[in-house]
Amino acid sequence: MPNSISDKEKNEILSKILESDEFKDSSRYQELLSYLAKKSEECDSVKEIDIAIDVFGKDSNFDPSSDPQVRSYISNLRKKLEHFFLTNGEKFNYRIEIPKGHYRIEYLPNKSATSSFKVNRRTYSAILIIVIASALLYFLISHFSTVPKSNYRNFIWDDFLNNQNRLTIVLGDYYILTDKNSLDRIFIRIPYINSGKKSNLVEIISERLRIN
Repeated sequence: MPNSISDKEKNEILSKILESDEFKDSSRYQELLSYLAKKSEECDSVKEIDIAIDVFGKDSNFDPSSDPQVRSYISNLRKKLEHFFLTNGEKFNYRIEIPKGHYRIEYLPNKSATSSFKVNRRTYSAILIIVIASALLYFLISHFSTVPKSNYRNFIWDDFLNNQNRLTIVLGDYYILTDKNSLDRIFIRIPYINSGKKSNLVEIISERLRIN
């Protein structure tokens, strides 16, 4: 099947597969996949008996009808490749497949990478449309609504602003200063905050800066 994949990209994909969790602990499957990749480049058809002799050490009397070893390994190899591209396929523009009934590997355009891009693009477009529509709807309601402005209620702040109880505002800051005159950036924390020793923030900072 004609494609535009380069030899460099083929080698990169093959290398990533052989280093993956599915293959790195199995020298047999590494050897088998490497052999198929090399053999597929050299000839149009890879024969079962060649695999049996070159990879599994069988002799010329090997009988595929009575010894399913090659077919069994190839079947498992297909599953390993399928799992690899299922979990890592978005990283590659092409995937490796071994068509059933054949032993020659093929490099096919990776649909998962393309579909992932399309899904992400559709998702971002949908979010953008929703945001724009929401902003437009808010604009129309706020500018053309016949409901008096006084009847509008801010559900976030009204309970706080109209509450008659005493409010306490807490400043979420550690009051950490940076010494800009130093070659290395030094962070200085003011230990007097909330200690009861001093209450004037300006006085604390001024004194701290004089010390340093």
